[in-house]
Amino acid sequence: MHRIDLPPGKSRYFTWCQAGLETPQESFSSARQISGWNWDAEIARIDLQNSTQVEIYTGNDEWDNAFALAQNNAFSLFMGKTSHLDRTSFIGSRHPDDGYSYRGDGSDYGPQWSGQTPLDAYYLANICLPSSPELIEGILENSLNSINENGEIDWRPGLGGQLSNRLATPVLASLAWRLYEITNNQEFLDQIFPKLLKFFFSWFSPDHDRDEDGIPEWDHPIQAGFEDHPLFARWHKWAEGIDITTTESPSLCALLYQESQSIIQIAKLINVIEPVVTLESMGEKLRLAVENAWDENINSYLYWDRDSHITTGKNVIGEQTGSGITQLDQNFSSPQRLVFRVITDQETTRISQISIHGRSSSGKHRVENISSEKLFWFPGWGTATSELIYSSIEFVDIQGLQEEDSIRISSADLTNQDITNLLPIWAGIPSNTRAKSLVEKTITDQNRYWGEYGLPACPDKDHYSENDVCRSIFIPWCLMIAEGMISYGYRDEAAELVTRIMEAITSSLKREGDFRQFYNADTGIGLGDSNSLWGLAPLGLFLDALGIRLISPWKVRLAGVNPFPWPVTVKYRGMTILRGKNKTQVIFPDGQTVSVDDPKPCLVSLE
Repeated sequence: MHRIDLPPGKSRYFTWCQAGLETPQESFSSARQISGWNWDAEIARIDLQNSTQVEIYTGNDEWDNAFALAQNNAFSLFMGKTSHLDRTSFIGSRHPDDGYSYRGDGSDYGPQWSGQTPLDAYYLANICLPSSPELIEGILENSLNSINENGEIDWRPGLGGQLSNRLATPVLASLAWRLYEITNNQEFLDQIFPKLLKFFFSWFSPDHDRDEDGIPEWDHPIQAGFEDHPLFARWHKWAEGIDITTTESPSLCALLYQESQSIIQIAKLINVIEPVVTLESMGEKLRLAVENAWDENINSYLYWDRDSHITTGKNVIGEQTGSGITQLDQNFSSPQRLVFRVITDQETTRISQISIHGRSSSGKHRVENISSEKLFWFPGWGTATSELIYSSIEFVDIQGLQEEDSIRISSADLTNQDITNLLPIWAGIPSNTRAKSLVEKTITDQNRYWGEYGLPACPDKDHYSENDVCRSIFIPWCLMIAEGMISYGYRDEAAELVTRIMEAITSSLKREGDFRQFYNADTGIGLGDSNSLWGLAPLGLFLDALGIRLISPWKVRLAGVNPFPWPVTVKYRGMTILRGKNKTQVIFPDGQTVSVDDPKPCLVSLE
């Protein structure tokens, strides 16, 4: 402690800082060095850096504050390069207790510090572009640098060298093209194109396209940013526990289709024409697969079985208690995949085996053995999915259960819906007529997705009442769906979605002082980690709904009219945009002004 005597009316200026390094001496040396900096110059540097951020003035102070805080939080998530990542990376959230590694290399970091996913990067770019394209380029390079000899890019390369050993979500080419629209950096596209192309083709290898029909399958629900998926999560009792590799999905096909279109755009730009015909053919196959999954009765896309290529409903085929043979003798109108659910009153696993005797769709007799290693056990229950499909079942022989254990045999129910099924609208796959049905009869149906505070992960309010996940808002998915709505002309609806999400966000900021990872679509209550990337205010989506796409201080794209009930002022690095209801004024940094009153898309530029 240092005593200071300060006479009345006098003042003194103090500089203090804290450093925590491996030894007290290192800490003291670092603190002394930092305290000697020219702090006026440091503060000026910080102010200059912050001047690149986008200022929003809506007349609603809560919204304006949320957008400013979202940018501050987003930029605080960036981390410097490490020995494992050559460029700047980012984390999922930043708290005082985060960041310390007992091992000293970051390999023991928690989930929010364990790496960068493509979906995270896509959402981070939504907040940080156009302010810092070089940071987003670095993030993209970090992912691409994890590519292996098979063209596979890791889903989550980490600060400490962690690898998930799962294939990355295919959104990297879409992100690369979004970057190019801002930077016009063709050299960067030239550099990354070979890796983007190899990565795209890697999804179609037999490891990921198991029936080799040109339509790949997810390897794990986490790749779609939906780990606790109601159909595919095996670690929740309320979930169906279906093996996701046995299904094909509209979300993966939509992502891959959009990737093919982005890679084609890049290829034509950099004059690499050879792969274009192949990419066009593969993209068309993906598009047709998605369109064939449209259900007119519910105006939505659905999952379909990997091998039968049909959407099967839930049908309880048989039940029994304990080990033994269950005689079923059932014929099916269409081939079925079987799902087994074992319920026990103990938390221990069972060394069990299941033998299925039935016939294939061609009528050939087949026997399938599901070993204990293929049964996924959690305290109180276990699940398994048959690798084969059956046109009929004779009997099932189950061994290794205790007398009080019960088992239910059912067909794989692929009729349940979730927000990822809406993704084809983002990829531009549906016709205008089908998009109209998807928006008006599904997305904006208040009895389905149109929650009071945004789009929930699942539209069924009652079916999964045991968990909060299915009624939560996944803002990155809402972002992509809203982007698709805008592209089809549903700007007003997208603006209303932004308004609902912002109500949840501003309520959380008022109530708790933090953003939250998720928000309940019905109550707006925040859930999950505080100040998580996924819960930050969607700045880029707000601007897209407003009809403003910032490119530089001298260039901006305008489209449509202001769908919000008040005029909005946007400031970016000396440029000011006054967006009224039917008229927009763009004031450039040198004072020149351009007025636009035509709602048709246009580029306003002095470059």
